[in-house]
Amino acid sequence: MGLQKKIRVDTSIKKKNVKLNIKYAILQMMFWTCAASAYAYLTQMLQYKGFTDGQIGVINAVKLFSTVVFQIIIGVFSDRYAERIQLKYIISVLTAVALMLTFVFYEYKLSFVQTVMLFIGFGATFTCISPLIDSLSIKYMSGGRNINYPLCRAAGSCAWAVACVLFGAFCDRYDANRLLILQMLFTAMMLTVLLIMDDTSSGRDRRAFGVRERTAADITETRKTEVHTTGYLLTTYPKYRWFLIGSAVMFMGYNVGTTFLINVFERLGGNNFHYGLAEFVMAVSEVPSAFLLIKFRKRISLDKIMLCCAVFMTFKNMFAAFSDNVWVIVISQGCEMLGFGLFYSGSVYLIEEMLSPADVVKGMSLINAFTVGAGEGIGALLCGWINSRYGLIVRMDSSVVI
Repeated sequence: MGLQKKIRVDTSIKKKNVKLNIKYAILQMMFWTCAASAYAYLTQMLQYKGFTDGQIGVINAVKLFSTVVFQIIIGVFSDRYAERIQLKYIISVLTAVALMLTFVFYEYKLSFVQTVMLFIGFGATFTCISPLIDSLSIKYMSGGRNINYPLCRAAGSCAWAVACVLFGAFCDRYDANRLLILQMLFTAMMLTVLLIMDDTSSGRDRRAFGVRERTAADITETRKTEVHTTGYLLTTYPKYRWFLIGSAVMFMGYNVGTTFLINVFERLGGNNFHYGLAEFVMAVSEVPSAFLLIKFRKRISLDKIMLCCAVFMTFKNMFAAFSDNVWVIVISQGCEMLGFGLFYSGSVYLIEEMLSPADVVKGMSLINAFTVGAGEGIGALLCGWINSRYGLIVRMDSSVVI
């Protein structure tokens, strides 16, 4: 009888884990579908609304710099109130606000200053969501749930890939501004998925999933449950600090090379469809990298994996800068397999290995603040200024140097 009961419990746990993985994969897919519009086609949207290259650089930079500030605030808040407020509800609020901001961006013709203010809001909401979704997976794993993060993240990459091709064709047939309608639709779907996600672990959940409860013998493990400040993490973990700095520089070079990539395609005779196809190749290339990470993670240190990311992202920018053929640039996006494809999954495992469970959200938030915030923010300013002052070729060459 005892054995049969144990088998039934194990079967129940496996079914719950499968359902959770399906919901989490759908969440990743919905987010990256929205991001395909909000990130990949943002330049086209701003160009359609009449902004100059310099203004587009400033708008992007303001959005990303605001992410630095709000990402840290949200990370601190999420860790501090983790026992009282479920992370999925924090993400839901950010998603709902981002949905309203998207409606304003679509419906109203805004001045440059008004658009800058609006994008501060986007930086405080939508741009902060990705690391929180990643943190959600770590929260589940810390609570004893079996989340296959690389596989779920790969589902997100596939969604980005398909969305970029379809959105590119959509922009060529209609216009970039109408793409915001689809963005609102998928943002609403993401909000729905968030609200039906499982709660992260409580004491009752940990008992149900066989995770050891905290006893008197665990008092010595206080450091694992204590929430630390941002300054503490940066000073106590030097390897983590240098990882953040290196990643920021890598993302800065990436953004200088990609913000006006559509202009590179147009110069060579391409259009939004070719641009979308390049994004498709890039995203599909991330799928096998997730499985490569699972296979080689224990054989190769995360330090070397991150170095590999930087090398291949440099190669990717080199192809875009020096090629005179649309299809070479499209195919070269495959460098993403050993570039950001490894980075996104690898950073989750890096946080899991380096930091305590209580600092997970803050740790992921800092990565986003340094990379998408500071790195891409500086890159956005540079690429807008270089593009308007010196032209497209100099800007692409600069991306390789960075």
